[in-house]
Amino acid sequence: MAPKLAFDHRDILEAAVLRLRNKVEYTSLPAYLMPPEFTLPDLQRVYETILGRPLEKSAFRTRMLAADLIEPVAKMRKGPNRPAQLYRLKSAEAPVYFARTFNPPR
Repeated sequence: MAPKLAFDHRDILEAAVLRLRNKVEYTSLPAYLMPPEFTLPDLQRVYETILGRPLEKSAFRTRMLAADLIEPVAKMRKGPNRPAQLYRLKSAEAPVYFARTFNPPR
């Protein structure tokens, strides 16, 4: 259960979340919330968390790499599975705008 908020703060919070979700559909805004180095699954998880729905893995990967927004670094993240390529933002000047939104909710 969500905590009670004073006055119209719930409405303000809901409007902010809706606005963020709408912007995430067509911009690279979540990439600017990432640490200096991250994996593509890390970035996809941030998009999915904000949007509140899963995104198709290969389409997400293709979109991020085609946007020329990120670049690989010469390191891999080691974990229980195979190593994962680390990436970083190429430039933190302005978000990239995508020509179309992510896959529609099902």
